[in-house]
Amino acid sequence: VNGGEHCVDLISIEDVTNLLASIIKLKEERLILNVGSGVRTSVLQLADNVNKVSRELTGNEAEIRKGVRKTDDVLFSNRWMDISRLMKLTGFKPAPVVSSIEQFAYNLLAKNTIT
Repeated sequence: VNGGEHCVDLISIEDVTNLLASIIKLKEERLILNVGSGVRTSVLQLADNVNKVSRELTGNEAEIRKGVRKTDDVLFSNRWMDISRLMKLTGFKPAPVVSSIEQFAYNLLAKNTIT
């Protein structure tokens, strides 16, 4: 998407579940918080991170094809969650994307589902 420039705010499921448990313990009513990593990650960065982990764990990697950015595409390269309030209330510190990918890959390898 957009030549790999499209960015999203990625967060691991483990971080979300731990975070929800922390928020429930606050016992606040009508609490509105942004939940995310607070970090923008481009599709190209994500693909590079997946390849890095794949190389380290299996010796394999995929070819990344960076498409051409179209001028009429919507680019969200500067959008990610502001989690400063969330961090202040809960002490939350998100795991880096590459760490989450590594943990996911290790779990798959431990179950012998990929080689």
